[in-house]
Amino acid sequence: MYTNAQVEFLDEPTAALDAKSENEIYQHFLRENEDKTIIFVTHRLSAVKYADKILFLQNGRILGFDTHEKLIRNNADYRNMYNLQKEAYV
Repeated sequence: MYTNAQVEFLDEPTAALDAKSENEIYQHFLRENEDKTIIFVTHRLSAVKYADKILFLQNGRILGFDTHEKLIRNNADYRNMYNLQKEAYV
């Protein structure tokens, strides 16, 4: 990793972690990199709550671009996928 980069790109950075460890890693990483732009790719929608903006893709198509709260409220595909994943952890 380039140490002074203003943009960090992470591809599935917590894929092998449990939910508790994932949460701790994201909180620490974001706190230590507040002044940087961070782009991360994830299939775990629990991680998107940390994002300022979410680009929601499905089969290569953009289905939404907004905050988590607005996508939950206004995008049925996003809401359904989020709820399916949420139920798996409950």
